[in-house]
Amino acid sequence: MKYKLFFLIDVEAKKVTVLDFGQAVIISNQEREFALDILRIISKAETADGALKLIQKHARILGNKPVKLSASDLTRVINRNDK
Repeated sequence: MKYKLFFLIDVEAKKVTVLDFGQAVIISNQEREFALDILRIISKAETADGALKLIQKHARILGNKPVKLSASDLTRVINRNDK
């Protein structure tokens, strides 16, 4: 089954809205799960270690390439205020 999702990102309000009304690009369930995990990472719901595990979990979507990030790299990204 394919899912259609649309993401609205309001940088100033630091808010992401996910719409599923069939008007967006068709994605697979695996891609949908990856997108939701990315939202978990950027919303700081995950620790750096947890974020790294989520990214590695979806390596196939990333072209089966090794993830070249460390937990300390992700900590610096997560702690930035200019997202």
